[in-house]
Amino acid sequence: MNILMVCGRTGGHIKNAVNLAKYLKEREKNIVIQFILPVDVDLGGIIEKEGFSYFLLPIKAPPVRFGVGYIIFITKLLISFVKSVIILERTKPDLIISFGSYSCFPIVIAASIRLPKIPLIFHEQNVIPGKTNLFLSRLADRVAVAFEETGRYFKRKAYYTGNPLESNIFDLSKEEAIKSLELDQEKFTILITGGSQGSDFLNNLMIEVFKKIPNSIKEDLQVIHLAGRRHLASVKSRYQDVNVKNVKVFGFLEEMEEALKCSDLIISRAGAMTLAEITALGKPAILIPYPYARGHQRENAEYLSNKNAALVFNQKDLNPDIFSKSLLDLIKNKRRLTEMAISSRRLGVFDSNERFYNLIHEVVR
Repeated sequence: MNILMVCGRTGGHIKNAVNLAKYLKEREKNIVIQFILPVDVDLGGIIEKEGFSYFLLPIKAPPVRFGVGYIIFITKLLISFVKSVIILERTKPDLIISFGSYSCFPIVIAASIRLPKIPLIFHEQNVIPGKTNLFLSRLADRVAVAFEETGRYFKRKAYYTGNPLESNIFDLSKEEAIKSLELDQEKFTILITGGSQGSDFLNNLMIEVFKKIPNSIKEDLQVIHLAGRRHLASVKSRYQDVNVKNVKVFGFLEEMEEALKCSDLIISRAGAMTLAEITALGKPAILIPYPYARGHQRENAEYLSNKNAALVFNQKDLNPDIFSKSLLDLIKNKRRLTEMAISSRRLGVFDSNERFYNLIHEVVR
């Protein structure tokens, strides 16, 4: 089977696709998988590292306001469409899997008008679907959804898969992960992550929060902080002033499953991929949704909060005083942490790759 996977530029889209692609290669050695990415992709290196090839389209996100930028956008969209037609003619795929974002638009349209029509599966990773997936879903054969309740937007086309996860995420023990990252088995571990690009707000907030936590508490803590590559040097430097001795700061961590397995509490944005990993491993979380993600992260976070798996804070309402008190209260409340962990695990989808594999063979017979 020959499959094209179409992704957006950020880690959430790419990790979903790469996780699924690796699983499919494990199941069927002769399968051929190639990727289509926007030219401004952040993490194309991950795809290359796993041995997959990819094509780049010049398309970029549409501008918010009409003007010269919009003319440039339309021009690049048309060029991307022509390039998509050429890619389809060259690769002759048996199936296209689109993981959403504006970058999938030209290839989906090109595949839909081609005769014979190429089967299309969309994947929607958020509770509330993105505009592109909603608009183009009428062209899809099926839509894989990460949250069961999202199926109502796609009706009969919906197929509940969850978000594809790294195949070995369940193989690693907490003890092995702690040893790999050279941490202390006895300390309470907090993982801080702002997503694949990091979060300036979260970085600044947590530095100020740790200044307010008593030293007697900090002595029993260890921190894994994924700051984002742009912020790595500054965040590392600032930790020297807050008396947190047991801290590991990374720009980006490819072995994300190790950091997740180590953690006793996760402080994070609410990207769909991160939440899939959190719930699959049954981790309690404090979530601060990115406020400019068109409400996607807010809805994702509320889904966990309503199931008692996470605490949720609005960014605009947060300051170090409020957050440090909430964090301290939660760290001290072991019973609450255990209840949140149990609730989180109940939401996890452990066989997402297998479900997606079955869907593929339902669509391509």
